[in-house]
Amino acid sequence: MNKLLITSLSASLLSGCIDLDNDDSRTAPLENAVIITVNSDFSSSDLVAVNNEYESYETLTPQAFSDVVFSKGESSLYVINRSGQNNIIKYDQEFMGYIEWQYSTNNPDIANQESNPYQIIEKSEESAFVLRYNTGEIWEVDTTAESDVDFKIAEIDLSVFDADGTPDMVAGTIYNGILYVALQRLTSYNADQASYLVAFDTNNNNTAFDLSPNDDSTTAMELSVRNPKELEIIGNELYIAAVGRYAVSDWNTGEVLEEIQYVGGIEKINLDTLESEVLVDDGDQDSHPYGQVYSVSVFDKDLVFTGYNFWGSLNTYIQSGNNAPVTFDENINGLDIRFAKFDAVGQLWVGIGDAANPRTLVYTKNESDEYEISQTVLTTLLPNSILFK
Repeated sequence: MNKLLITSLSASLLSGCIDLDNDDSRTAPLENAVIITVNSDFSSSDLVAVNNEYESYETLTPQAFSDVVFSKGESSLYVINRSGQNNIIKYDQEFMGYIEWQYSTNNPDIANQESNPYQIIEKSEESAFVLRYNTGEIWEVDTTAESDVDFKIAEIDLSVFDADGTPDMVAGTIYNGILYVALQRLTSYNADQASYLVAFDTNNNNTAFDLSPNDDSTTAMELSVRNPKELEIIGNELYIAAVGRYAVSDWNTGEVLEEIQYVGGIEKINLDTLESEVLVDDGDQDSHPYGQVYSVSVFDKDLVFTGYNFWGSLNTYIQSGNNAPVTFDENINGLDIRFAKFDAVGQLWVGIGDAANPRTLVYTKNESDEYEISQTVLTTLLPNSILFK
């Protein structure tokens, strides 16, 4: 495994010196990619930087829990500790591993709250929005706050979008000053009602932006796919990957209590016209050729998505132009694929959660316009999610 020397950062950095003898805090810059890795038994996680030579810097954020995701801002990286921790860590992208601040996303007046933060979306380098999955309110926060008292500056109430007051806000983005947020609207994990896309004008006191101009009863747009898991924006087009509902089984006996609901897929929405199109349909109980759609990534005319078969087994598919999806690489079908994401130059990074050989494969198009493995990034723990410079 390729490892580089990781420098140590102390308070002396503020005066222009790096203390190489202090091993309490390791840092690395975001050059190429950054990966969250997790232990196969879910007991721990880490933050790993990948440099331009595809070498890994590890032990940037070792933590004794694994429900961790991250978001990237203009010059910051935010590590989001979700259920059970409910806090966000901010790093400068040049010094990942050195904590600028770590603030709770729980309401201070609610005892034992589990706000479960999912994403932080920067409006600017001073302001951002925090999606809090287990609550009915988005927080607007001051990302330059010097104390937790000054962290939260406003709320956006989403409780009206679900009868139980918690619409399961899962992913969002900002386009032309409008904050778009996908809402799962689950009922005890059951995708029994339509999922929504809602929007708010960040330049006008976060007032609701109407995505249903022909329906006076709501400002939300009803999605054609249910239980969105993630989204990606390319230009003015929003791609939403929705998983439907997983099967529910008895933990002790393995008996299936509720069948999979194939009501997901990939939906594309033009944010200028609000025209919508289902690009990938996950099928139905009788025919579901891709399994449950688990993720989406787009570069140029290529759309790559993963299909969930069962725990630890996923396939990867590619849809080029108007062609039907086909298997991306037979050699990785059925493996524990944790992500399949394009970087800014069109390389596809695929994280393989193999406990014996955890690795991220980097695919590049060759002269025949076919993808082939050009690099392999090795990590100690399982690669679980990725972001790029």
